[in-house]
Amino acid sequence: SAREDITSILEDMRLLSQPFQEQIAIIDSIPGFDEESAMEIIAEISEIPQEHFATSEKLCSWSGTVPRNDESAGKIKSRKTNPGNSYVKAILCQCAWAAVSVRNSPFRTWYWAHKHKLGEKKAIIAIARKLLKLIYLLEIQNGQHEPLELHQLRIDQQHEQLQLHKDNSYSQSHYHIVKLNMQFQM
Repeated sequence: SAREDITSILEDMRLLSQPFQEQIAIIDSIPGFDEESAMEIIAEISEIPQEHFATSEKLCSWSGTVPRNDESAGKIKSRKTNPGNSYVKAILCQCAWAAVSVRNSPFRTWYWAHKHKLGEKKAIIAIARKLLKLIYLLEIQNGQHEPLELHQLRIDQQHEQLQLHKDNSYSQSHYHIVKLNMQFQM
C-alpha cells in the first residue's frame, strides 16, 4: 500500500542521512522544520552549502525565493519571484507556514506585522527566504552552534534584523546579530 511505501522510503532516508545527523538536528531546531524537511533540505542544498554558494543571497536566488527587480525609468514592471529549485521552494514554503503558526516565534511576529501590507503569499515567501538564510548561517558555523531554542530568536523591527542569542542573558556581549534582510519589496 502507499502508506507502507512512504514508511519504507522514510526509513531509507533516515538510514542514508546518518552521517548528517548533526546538521539535521540544527535545522530541525528552527521553528517550522521537522526531521523529514531537514533531511530534504540537506539533500537539495548539501550539508555544506557554502561550498556551492558563496553567499546566502546566491542560495536564496537559486532556490527562487528572491523577488525580481524589473524596473525601467522608475516604473516597476514586476516583483514576481525568480524561477528556482521548485523542490526547495516548496519545502521552504511549507516550513514557513508551519513557522508562522508556532507561538512566540519571531517568524510569526514578523508575518503578522507584514501580512496586511504584502499579502499572505509574499509574506510567506519572505519568511521562507529568512529560513533559508538562517539555515545557511547555521551550517557555515558547522557544528559550532547547538540546536536553536525558540527563546534565542528575536526580531528587531527597528533595525530589520534577526537576533540570535547565544544564552538567556540577552546582554550586548553575549549575542551576535544575523542580518536576514527583513525588508521585502513589493
